[in-house]
Amino acid sequence: MTRRSVPLSDAVELSGRRLDLQVGYLFVVTLLPFSASVLAEHVTIALAVGLYWLNIFLLGIALAASSGHMARATLVDEANFPKLRVFRRRILVAQLAYGIAALTCLLNTYVSVAALAVVQLYFIVSPRVPGLDRVLQPGDDEP
Repeated sequence: MTRRSVPLSDAVELSGRRLDLQVGYLFVVTLLPFSASVLAEHVTIALAVGLYWLNIFLLGIALAASSGHMARATLVDEANFPKLRVFRRRILVAQLAYGIAALTCLLNTYVSVAALAVVQLYFIVSPRVPGLDRVLQPGDDEP
């Protein structure tokens, strides 16, 4: 497992609620091709950017709900709680970045689509950015 990988596989057991949350997440994933297609065909319409962002926002909500449930239901080993905290911070930072990128559609939809692509590439590649690493990585002060 890499240092930046998702801790959802670190769950001790599978609960019925977590299963429901994961199925909901997968349902939202199935909507991605449709919202991407609408955006590709109507790139000049801000509503298409909003629909695409809504899909990404719902993915973030589903991931946050699943990780929150894992923490509340103690489905994560004590040793993996710092990873879960980092994961939840990454979700928050990603949602903020996607929201800002989507809001740029009020100025120019092409710029907004490019900004959304840059945010996606950042979270795929995860380069080291001074200052942001302290937010997205566990520090020495965490247990």
